[in-house]
Amino acid sequence: MSLIESGPEGAPPGRLRNLARWAGVGIAVGLLVGGMYAACVPGQHTDPTAPDEAAPGAAQTAGPHAAPDHDPLTTARRWLKASRTVSYTDPRPVTWTERVAPVLTGAAAADNTATAQNPATGAGWEQLVADRCSTTVSEIGAVIPPEAPRTDRQVYVQVTGTVRTGCEVADGLTAPPEQTAATVALTLEPDGLWRVSERLY
Repeated sequence: MSLIESGPEGAPPGRLRNLARWAGVGIAVGLLVGGMYAACVPGQHTDPTAPDEAAPGAAQTAGPHAAPDHDPLTTARRWLKASRTVSYTDPRPVTWTERVAPVLTGAAAADNTATAQNPATGAGWEQLVADRCSTTVSEIGAVIPPEAPRTDRQVYVQVTGTVRTGCEVADGLTAPPEQTAATVALTLEPDGLWRVSERLY
């Protein structure tokens, strides 16, 4: 695939329309974005058995900070996992912003900082803590669409996963598994690692 030597910023209108067209494919085919705690939280398919993915089942406690990788698909998968993982053991509802911060740069990092400084608790946080619930993501897949513009230092990735919530209180909060999806731009940084620079959808 030939490289297109510019991203969305400063790109001609025709190229922007093409970018919007492929980036919205996930929505067009019915992939869902957001989730139960959306108010609290903001190319080939990867191996579904990769070690940084959780196995299907009840959610466990929140994991460690995400780490950027030399592979943009791996970074995208880790971004999704960190950004949708919430636990009643977290000191505050936006603790996930600390876990996801290492894989962010540019506008995405700035947005994450703003979210982290928001004093609002978000919908459902009190109930999540009372019922001792945790939310995490499994079955994570990522793909670089063949029609997506890219350069040596920027790619666009569509990432999907299944969000599950589990609670320790027997009659506590219940939520069905949720399919989530996003399209993100990743930038290759001077340290040779890919980080998420923008979320498009």
